[in-house]
Amino acid sequence: MPSSSYLIVGEKSFLIDPGYKNESLPLVLKELLPSGAELQILLTHGHIDHYESSFEIKRTFGATIYVHQRDVKKVSIGALREVLSRKEEVQSHWRSLGFMEFEEVWRELGTIQALYVDPIDEVLPLPPSLKISESEELRVIHTPGHTSGSVSFLWSKRSVLFSGDLLLPSDQETWLSGPCFGEEDAFLEDYERSLKKIANISPELILPGHGEPFSNVTERISEIYLKKKKRKKEILNAFEKNEKLTAYSISLRLGDKPKGYPRLFHVGMIFELLKELEKENFLKSEIRDGVILWRKV
Repeated sequence: MPSSSYLIVGEKSFLIDPGYKNESLPLVLKELLPSGAELQILLTHGHIDHYESSFEIKRTFGATIYVHQRDVKKVSIGALREVLSRKEEVQSHWRSLGFMEFEEVWRELGTIQALYVDPIDEVLPLPPSLKISESEELRVIHTPGHTSGSVSFLWSKRSVLFSGDLLLPSDQETWLSGPCFGEEDAFLEDYERSLKKIANISPELILPGHGEPFSNVTERISEIYLKKKKRKKEILNAFEKNEKLTAYSISLRLGDKPKGYPRLFHVGMIFELLKELEKENFLKSEIRDGVILWRKV
């Protein structure tokens, strides 16, 4: 699904998540921006579906590109290229999940990366806040989980939150980079801490990274936790007596249909829930030849 882009026009103008390359975007911006306006590009995180057109917009309008320090490398060299540069580390992590489609997925990632030319360009770390005008500002909130450098932008005066991929509409799910690619600070615990931050702020309107805006923030966060509870029950029911399973084999048993790259996200989330179930004393793990095996207690 295409990402959502947002434009704030003020004394300084901000383009949040310009998305994939789009020939019409520079033309639209020329129509909407005041003559000589200073434009800043703000990225909620370093995934190409949110930032690819940033470089063209920068060249056309002299814009400055900002992303959280933890995701600067993803944007400056390309998110998939960063993963591909860590082959041994990522391969070891996938092996621990029991993931059996390594070669297929690795080729798929390489093919996807080859479709994009990510120029190394100046990308700056986000400051704590950005002024829209003398009386209004965007507050930068570090909300890791989807990536280690994911952020949300809070327009406090209007109680609006640009959530990126942290909080999406109910027909979509946020995938975590930690369990998929071994990325630090992008695991389930990080994601849930970020959700609590947003719940405490309780904005009136969410403008997400994909899909339609929504306002039922508390209900949406509750839905996420209810879905997690249901998934944990399904995982426990997948075990036969005295059986030892990997995260990958559980994904297959639960009937997760995607293959290759998309299945990796399912396996990663199952891995996170397995760890949580072990902390709750429902499961026990052991490592055999680099593979983590799980069994019911």
